[in-house]
Amino acid sequence: MNLSFCVCVTLLLAEPDPRSIPADERIAYVNKLTRPGEGPNAAPLYEEAVQKIVTVFDLSMRLPFDADRSGYDRVWKNDALLVLAEQWSGPDSKIIREWLSANAASLDLIRRASDADLFHRPLSADHGRLHEALSDPGLTTGLNQLYKLAAMNANEHAMRGEWTAAYEWTQRCYRMARHAYQPPYTMLRLTGLAIERRASEQALAFMRREFPTAPQALLADLRDARQALDAQQQVTQVEQMLTLDYIEAMHAWARKPSVDPKLGEFVRFALEDSLMQDVGQATGQAAGDGRFKSVAEFQEQIKATSVDDEWAVFQQTLTLDTRYGELHFSELWPRIEEFRREYDSLARRSPTLWFFRSMPLFPPGQFSYLTEVPRAYRLAVEAVISLHEYRAKHGKLPKYLVDLAPDFVRAAPVDPFSGRPLVYRLTPDKKDFVLYSVGENQVDDGGKHDPAPNSKGDLVFWPPPTSAP
Repeated sequence: MNLSFCVCVTLLLAEPDPRSIPADERIAYVNKLTRPGEGPNAAPLYEEAVQKIVTVFDLSMRLPFDADRSGYDRVWKNDALLVLAEQWSGPDSKIIREWLSANAASLDLIRRASDADLFHRPLSADHGRLHEALSDPGLTTGLNQLYKLAAMNANEHAMRGEWTAAYEWTQRCYRMARHAYQPPYTMLRLTGLAIERRASEQALAFMRREFPTAPQALLADLRDARQALDAQQQVTQVEQMLTLDYIEAMHAWARKPSVDPKLGEFVRFALEDSLMQDVGQATGQAAGDGRFKSVAEFQEQIKATSVDDEWAVFQQTLTLDTRYGELHFSELWPRIEEFRREYDSLARRSPTLWFFRSMPLFPPGQFSYLTEVPRAYRLAVEAVISLHEYRAKHGKLPKYLVDLAPDFVRAAPVDPFSGRPLVYRLTPDKKDFVLYSVGENQVDDGGKHDPAPNSKGDLVFWPPPTSAP
């Protein structure tokens, strides 16, 4: 499934050529390629924390059979607006405290892990092939659970007015994102992006209530996380090798299904399972838009081509990625459908690439979008801190964002979606301000917040839409 994300990223020419690494040596090669330097490793601590975690669901199961569990469901599903405790009802707050208390051991492990500089979890050779090792969810799901626990802990400190501890735990969330960015694996990077965005939303909501006493420490952890993502250039080399591994595995399976029954089951699920069809309809990508109609049809098309032919098509998609990847995101995004059409015209010539492309998950180019949204939030956090520092020095807010440079920022923060500075306006009394990005639709909607999960409108940073007035 990682192939869906292999677009619009900085390319690194693979040295050596992935085809020169035998299939049974690829896991060892990737482990060597991704081995970090010396220092404490956070991965074992996170793994132990995941093993010890007590979920809200676990707590609800301890209740009598006929007890009301609705409060537990509300708390567990509140994974998008983990901001301030004042949003919680009294019973919900009690559940949260119960949950945090039950996870004292995991919280201590998160604290120790987030103090470590490195994150390295070698792929297991027990899987045999690279695509099997990278399909292991591993810590991807676990880090999401641990982030939720850390964010709730920050919220609990905020509710008590313990702002130093609240910001400390928000910083630990940024460090978790940095750890997720270090390995060159797409699913972990996606987890890191989600954590970074939510941590920034939480930081902004906290700043609305109480400005941090050490804002530069918060910024340092945020910038370290982003640098870890931007510096991750061996991603393409690993994912090129993963693509080759999938192509080879598909050809071996198509000709002799018994060699890889797990892969066959995955193909069957992707092509025939009603759940995948439901997801396709929900995302606007129906089953009839060029997807293979059956496992047998897919097998026949695989057998009608060769590994070399498919690899050559994949190289052409990388050239396409490079061409569009040179554009600023604000220029790329209006042309994303054009890019996808060109990508599709190539991918249709490769059964393996088209198999992954036609899965109703993330279309080509979506990873770029998922990268730029947290970037916009990072810029907003930096801008809000700089605006507060400007006011502390001059006794008033600046008229324009560019007034922050060069004393407080190097340059006015540029909205990834417009290519122009973030939208900034003073309130009529000039005591507060509005700050937002024009968002996915690239139209200035006046800073109107749309709470819908898939809203394409403005990304409102200040005042934080999830904080109390």
